[in-house]
Amino acid sequence: MYAYCKRPYKITLLDAEVVSFDESLMGMEYFKVENYKGFNYLSAKYSVKSEEVNRVNLKAIVNSKTNGKLTKFFEISKPLCDFIKTDVFFYKDIPTFGNLPRSCPIELGEYRINNYTVNLNRFPANLPFTKLYANVDFLLDNKSISKIKLEIAIEKA
Repeated sequence: MYAYCKRPYKITLLDAEVVSFDESLMGMEYFKVENYKGFNYLSAKYSVKSEEVNRVNLKAIVNSKTNGKLTKFFEISKPLCDFIKTDVFFYKDIPTFGNLPRSCPIELGEYRINNYTVNLNRFPANLPFTKLYANVDFLLDNKSISKIKLEIAIEKA
């Protein structure tokens, strides 16, 4: 797992949902958050069917909901391969929980994430206590090929 990191908060994955995906480019067996002994884990299994995924752009909009008010927390838009190379918060650790690609080009085949948990060492010492709603869109030629939604809580530890 991870080295112990004292933070005044905890980050909990509450829900994960595949809203849509293009079956000609990829297959999706499951994408879900499961609870085991009081901890939530993300697991997924999908397949890449076309080399076109190497041209995909990632667009993520994360909104924060505090006291009933929804505000933009952050937004990212970049080629998926650049995200794989440069993300330090989530993706850097995800391949250690399965067999996701660590670089591009992304090869055809099956990929999985097994029991992923958030590594607090990747985040600032202080974050606001809030609920986050992430909408992640994977675009090919400006057309959505896959959409996922995540719900994340940042709570007092």
